Amino acid sequence: MLTFSVVLNTFNRAALLPRAIRGVLAQTVEDFELIIMDDGSTDTTAAVVASFDDPRIRYIYQANAGLCAARNTGATHALGDWLVFLDDDDEPRPTWLANVAPYVADPGCALVCAGVEVIFEDHSEELVPENLGPMFLGNTVLFQPGAFWVRRSAFALSGGYLPGLASNHQTELALRLVPVLVADGWTVQSVPAIGLQMYRQPPGRRPLADAAAQYHGIPIILERHAERFRSDAHARARFLSVAGVSAARLGRYREARRFLAGAVRATPRDVRSYARLALACVPPVAHRVWKVGTRVPTLG
Repeated sequence: MLTFSVVLNTFNRAALLPRAIRGVLAQTVEDFELIIMDDGSTDTTAAVVASFDDPRIRYIYQANAGLCAARNTGATHALGDWLVFLDDDDEPRPTWLANVAPYVADPGCALVCAGVEVIFEDHSEELVPENLGPMFLGNTVLFQPGAFWVRRSAFALSGGYLPGLASNHQTELALRLVPVLVADGWTVQSVPAIGLQMYRQPPGRRPLADAAAQYHGIPIILERHAERFRSDAHARARFLSVAGVSAARLGRYREARRFLAGAVRATPRDVRSYARLALACVPPVAHRVWKVGTRVPTLG
């Protein structure tokens, strides 16, 4: 049986896709398959994939159903013991799979996380696995596309990605996945090595689209995992702050104040929560500060 199944999701990004494909095919280990999961593209994606003559590639097309549904479909076609999900605008380094190979060889391990480099137009940032506290049962993890590998059997037990979720897909999956692994006696491993380059647009490039995704997605996560968020007030405050700022950027100031007031209640000693709430109470000022070109508080 294969060790790795790389599920590369794409949608109407034929121009970007070759970089990701070449990065996967250039791996220093060969025990993998590349599943290119096309979520209803109407451009030349199929022709781009056909231009790569490599038996490790499988191309699967489905009518557009959204990122989470496409990832789940890709997982159902996987043959490898381990799944890793990749976005079409990312580029694996040659040692991306080799970095985690010693860890996935451990029969008691079901989740491995590694580092990534996030590349913006004018700078880059390195992200490595961190101890994310009680929300993730004290495990050292990083849940970004291409930064975590999960046993296919464990992914199935978790239920996979939540179809229709607008944002924070990895976080929502992780909130279900980690408890399943711990309950079944599996271990979680992490390696700080950077194996993937993630190319991202500046925060202000798509401010309203990003804000809408956070505004619609975060309340679902907070409701589905309310008990888990009660165990970590700081995590709850972060999510509520992101939802509040996103609502303000969409002009929904009543909802913004509700979310931000919740953040204040969660972390009453954090002056930043009070500052955001105060700003949301003055919409003309909040509009200038948050509308375009500003970074929503991070969920990292």
